[in-house]
Amino acid sequence: MVTKSREGLFVIFEGALSHGLRVPIPSFAISVLEHSSLHPSLLQFQSWSFIIGFLVICIESEVDVTVNLFKEFHVLSATPKKSGYFFKSRSGVKNLLLNPTKSIKNWRRRYFLIKDFEGFTPSPWCDSLDTTSLNRRSGLTSAEKISYNKLLALEPEGVNSTVREDRLLQAGLSVVLGQESHSDEAEKDISEGEGGQK
Repeated sequence: MVTKSREGLFVIFEGALSHGLRVPIPSFAISVLEHSSLHPSLLQFQSWSFIIGFLVICIESEVDVTVNLFKEFHVLSATPKKSGYFFKSRSGVKNLLLNPTKSIKNWRRRYFLIKDFEGFTPSPWCDSLDTTSLNRRSGLTSAEKISYNKLLALEPEGVNSTVREDRLLQAGLSVVLGQESHSDEAEKDISEGEGGQK
């Protein structure tokens, strides 16, 4: 059972940190959560590597990252027999990220309570999301189509290698203690695009 968050706080499992999550949560990751109406505590920690790994690839490829682009490559699924959700590669589309991460034992015992960020109100706790509707593709803008083709030309990569600390630092998504984060500068255009649903 997922640990429910208290009002004004949400749960981040320690395992999410080894899967690329950094605090403050990047704007793009927040956009994905908001688009999916997904409370962050309901996202399996391994799924952070798909969100953050995709962001890293886009930054490195100089592609403007959008929720629409993310949805072209990934879908949201409900966790069988448990509360929660996870992202996986969309079938029938070239996988950008390979080799899903390994599970971590006793992960439910190690978590942080994170205070809600200013400007970010987590979606209500809901374990009955309409994933079919959420996973419908939206029309890509002409700029997104160019970005999509650029991403399709990349070689598939192991998801774990995309969220290594050195790559997170290089992408401006992590910081060495004592330095400021530049993640907002690194993330260029974080939106759903004109063809996206609101």
